Amino acid sequence: GRFPLLIDSLKLCVKYFKRLAEMEDSNLAKAAFNEQVNLGLLWYSNMKSIIESFATDGNNQHQLTAVSATHLAEAASPMLLVKNLQDHFTEAWRFTLEQSSRLSFYREVKDKITWEHYLD
Repeated sequence: GRFPLLIDSLKLCVKYFKRLAEMEDSNLAKAAFNEQVNLGLLWYSNMKSIIESFATDGNNQHQLTAVSATHLAEAASPMLLVKNLQDHFTEAWRFTLEQSSRLSFYREVKDKITWEHYLD
């Protein structure tokens, strides 16, 4: 049992988003980031959606819709993103396990997502 690699990839993307937002305005990468923000391009829009959905606590969720990229980056937590995505994946995994009649034996053997020691 491993979590999907996408979770680690998204964590790196959130860290990169935070780094870009905190760069000096004279930096070329920051200029490209600002264009993404100003034009509402796909990468920025997707990252904004991911951060709002998984990388912030629910307390300021309603406040993030009209904030700047800098404030969004400050509110983003890569560790919270990983925890929320792992929880979401675990919940979906358990639901699939419970609903499938084909996985009845697997359900008896494996009840949580962990690395099996015999694979070492």
